[in-house]
Amino acid sequence: EAVVSTQSTGLLDIVTPEATRSCCFTKGYSVKAEGSGSVIQQTPESEISENEVSQTDNLEDNIRSLTNVELTGEAFHAHMKSLDLRYFTPREIARIHGIPESYEFPDALTRKQCYKLLGNGLNVTVVKLLMQHVLLKH
Repeated sequence: EAVVSTQSTGLLDIVTPEATRSCCFTKGYSVKAEGSGSVIQQTPESEISENEVSQTDNLEDNIRSLTNVELTGEAFHAHMKSLDLRYFTPREIARIHGIPESYEFPDALTRKQCYKLLGNGLNVTVVKLLMQHVLLKH
C-alpha cells in the first residue's frame, strides 16, 4: 500500500519475480519509493487485464508503457494496486548482492537499518570478476 500511495508511482522500477535485472538499491529503499530500487510485481502477467499496462523485464518498455497509458487519478491508483507491488526484503537484496545465506543480520537491527547497510552495495562476485579482468588482462 505504501508503494502505491506515492505521487510519483509512474517512475517506479517494477520487476517480476522472473526478472533478470533490477535497479540499484539505495540506503533510502522503502523510505523513498522513487529512485531507490526496484519493487516486485506479485500479480502474474496472465491476471492483468488486456486493457491494463503490462510490465516487462525491459526498463525502457516499462517507462514507455507507463507514459503512454491513459490512466489517471483513481484508475491509475487502482491499476497500480492490482499489480500487488512490494519491496524486496533485506534477505532478497542480500542474495542479489551475493551475500551468503549463512550471513544473518543482527537481531537488534531494524528493517530500515538493514536496507541502509545494503544500500548502494555491489555484488562481490561481479566486482571480483571485473577487477580480475581489469588488473590481469590489461
